[in-house]
Amino acid sequence: MSLLSAHLEQISISCQGIDSLPYVLTPTQRAGAGEVDIEVLLHGAEKLCAVYPLRGALERIPEMRGKYAQQSGMLRYYEGKVAEQVERMEAQRDGGKGEDEDGDETP
Repeated sequence: MSLLSAHLEQISISCQGIDSLPYVLTPTQRAGAGEVDIEVLLHGAEKLCAVYPLRGALERIPEMRGKYAQQSGMLRYYEGKVAEQVERMEAQRDGGKGEDEDGDETP
């Protein structure tokens, strides 16, 4: 097996398994240095496909972009829902005590 054949085989295996990679990130991971930029990865895959064509890879990249965008939107939606529920729970736990709308403490 030539070096080029081995390299192409590795790329093919990587492309086949990219769908199964766990890209679920917590808010701190997305904001921090450990962030995985999916768009950069997909752009790199497009460049690789221009040099080393892989059957079906270029067709799958837009699908992956769409899937990631949908999942990101859902994640933002549910993070917002969780934040709302946390606020409600804190208000219920305080039982009306704490700060009112003006920022003054209530008795």
